[in-house]
Amino acid sequence: MTEAELIEAWGLFLGNSQTAMALYLSILSGYLIIAYLVGRKLSRTQVIILSTMFVFASSFCTLILTTWWQRALEFALEAQAINPQRLVTNSQGAVRAVAVLFSLGILSSLYFMWNVRHTEIE
Repeated sequence: MTEAELIEAWGLFLGNSQTAMALYLSILSGYLIIAYLVGRKLSRTQVIILSTMFVFASSFCTLILTTWWQRALEFALEAQAINPQRLVTNSQGAVRAVAVLFSLGILSSLYFMWNVRHTEIE
């Protein structure tokens, strides 16, 4: 690939990863809103179904985001090999950190739902 093609692919994969991030945040926000507004009123079966769908959807978004971001990093490093003066601020550590943060977001949301459903009414 030429340097221009690498830079274009780099940008496309970063854009795709941003779309996955927006989708993840939408799913997370929707789950938290449902938990807050009606979590206490849902039956156990409904919570299991909702939580399972949430875990699968948000985990898929996390996987896609990190995969696309990893691929963007590969293109960036190839472009940097062609032009060593090119600055690449993305790193393998950042990809891992985002995966960990998103996973913590999933676990925190599940805890939030559990906490809403198990609070004592005073």
